[in-house]
Amino acid sequence: MKRYEVLAHQPLSVSIDTDVVQPFRLYLDSERPLVALRSLHPDRRDRMNIGGTRIWVTFDADVADLVQALQQGMLIAEDVMAGLAVTGTIPFVPCLPVQIVESDSGMSERRFVCFAMTEVRHWDVPISEKDVTLVQRAALHWRGLDAGGRIRRATRRYAEALGEHDPLSSFLSAYMGLEALEKPLANELGIPPGSEVVKGSCVKCGAEYERRRTVLAGVRAFIRGELHRGKAENGERDWKELSDLRTQLTHGLSDPNKIEGEAHRLLPAAMHYLHDACVHLGHAHELESAAYRLVRTPPLRFLLMGKTKNVPGDPLQPILDVVATSWEEHGEYGFVPQFAITNRAGDGVEYQARRLGKPLASATEADLLEMRVQDMTAPDEPPMST
Repeated sequence: MKRYEVLAHQPLSVSIDTDVVQPFRLYLDSERPLVALRSLHPDRRDRMNIGGTRIWVTFDADVADLVQALQQGMLIAEDVMAGLAVTGTIPFVPCLPVQIVESDSGMSERRFVCFAMTEVRHWDVPISEKDVTLVQRAALHWRGLDAGGRIRRATRRYAEALGEHDPLSSFLSAYMGLEALEKPLANELGIPPGSEVVKGSCVKCGAEYERRRTVLAGVRAFIRGELHRGKAENGERDWKELSDLRTQLTHGLSDPNKIEGEAHRLLPAAMHYLHDACVHLGHAHELESAAYRLVRTPPLRFLLMGKTKNVPGDPLQPILDVVATSWEEHGEYGFVPQFAITNRAGDGVEYQARRLGKPLASATEADLLEMRVQDMTAPDEPPMST
C-alpha cells in the first residue's frame, strides 16, 4: 500500500464553521481517508466574485500509478461533496483535480502531478452564407407539425451535446436527441414507433403468441442503415453498444466513473447518427455522411509531472500553482496556451509538461502525452521537448 495526498478544486465557495476546520475521518469500506476543506478566499467579497473551495484528501491505495491513485482520490472528494450536498442541500458542481503527491513518510523524493486547465474560446471556421441558407431551410421543417417539433428538439440536443464538457452528459444529450426522432423515423419506414411485435410459442403446449416489446424501432432501423436502402456495416453493433450504454447510465446499473471511457469511445457514433438523422428528416441530404469526425472544445487538461524533495508546509497548497493566463501566437504552432507557474515548495523540484490524452476516469500514466514547451523567461531559447 502507498499513501497519497490529493487536492481537488470545487468551483463553488462554501462557508465552513470553525469546529470543522480540522481534518476529519471517513470510513469507506477498508479505506479510512482523512479529509479537510477550506474556502480559497478569506474575504467574503472574493468568495462571491471568485469562488472556490479546496478539498484535501489523504488515503492509502494499492496502486503505484499516480493517475490511477488520483482517480481514487477524486472519487473520495466527490463522495464528500455528494454527502454534503445531501445533508446541507449545497448546489455543488463537479470537482476538478489540482494535484496528487506521494506522501509516504521517510521518502527523500516524492512524485507528484499538478493540473492546469484552459479552454478554446474562439472558433476560427467562419459561418458562411451557405450555412445560413441551410439553417433557414431547416427552420422550415421545425414549424407546426409534431415531426417538426421533434426535429427542432433533436437539433437542440445535438448542439447541447457538442457543448457539454462531460462525455457522460454529452452522450445522454445525444441519445435523448435520437429518442426525440423515434416517431418521424418510424413513420418514414411505415413501422409502429416505440415498439415491435415479437412472436413466440409456448415451450410446453406449443401455442403461438405475440407480445409487444418497447424499443426505439425507428432509431434502430436508421442506425442499421435501413432508411438508406441497405444495412450499414457496423450498424447492428453500434445500435447494441449505444443502447446498452444508455441503459447502464439511465438506470444506474454501473458506476459512471467506470464507464466514462466507454461514453468517450461511443460519443462520436451517437453524435454521427443524431446529426445524420436531423439533416435526413430536414431533407438536407447533402450534409449526411458515411464518415463523421467529432469536433468539440472541452477544457484542455495540461499537467506538470515531476519529483520534489520538499512540499509546502500548508497541505492545502499545491507544490506548483499553475494558472492559464492567455493564448499567445507562435510562429510555428499558431496560438498556444501560456501558463504562469508558482513554485510553493522551494528548491528540489523537477517537472516536465504533459497533456492528458483521454478521460481521467480511464487514464493511466501511460496516457500522459509529452508536450513541447518554451520557457518565456528565456524567450530567445527554442522550444524544448519535455
